[in-house]
Amino acid sequence: MNDRQMVNQRSRLTLDDVYYVLFKHKWKVITCSAAGLLGALALVVFWAPMYESEAKLFIRYVLESKSPSTTPDDSRVIPTTEGQNIINSEIEIVTSLDLAEQVADVIGPERVLAKASGGKGRFAAASLIQKSLVIEVPNKSNVMRIVFKHRIQRWFNRY
Repeated sequence: MNDRQMVNQRSRLTLDDVYYVLFKHKWKVITCSAAGLLGALALVVFWAPMYESEAKLFIRYVLESKSPSTTPDDSRVIPTTEGQNIINSEIEIVTSLDLAEQVADVIGPERVLAKASGGKGRFAAASLIQKSLVIEVPNKSNVMRIVFKHRIQRWFNRY
C-alpha cells in the first residue's frame, strides 16, 4: 500500500518542477528559440515567393457569314482540324517575342528583371516574360489556360 502512495506522489508535476527544468536548461531553450527566430527571419528576407497569375482564354470557331438556306439563328462551325489550327495560331501569337517585348515596354524592364540575375534591357525582360509563360490546351477544347509565374519583388529590395 505504501508503494502506491509513493508512485502517485512522484507522478504529479508541480510548478516548481517546471521552473527547475527551465532554469536548469535555460541556455538550450534560449539557443533553440534564437535559432528558430533567425531561421524565420532569414526565410522572410532571402526567399521570395512565386507569383502566379492564371487566365483562361475562350476562342470561338463560329463564322459570322450566313447562307440563304439557314435560319436566322443558325451559323456554321469550323471543323475540328481547322479549329486546332486556329488554337495553334493563337498559342504562337501569345508566346511570340514581339508580344513579350510589348509587355516588357509597358511594365518596364527594370521591374521585370529586378530579381533575375544577369541581363539588362528590353530583350532580356522580354525573354524572361516569354520563358515564364505556360500555355495548356485540353484535348478538343476551345479554351486556352495561360499561366504566368514570376518571383515577387520584395518591398525592401525596391530601394
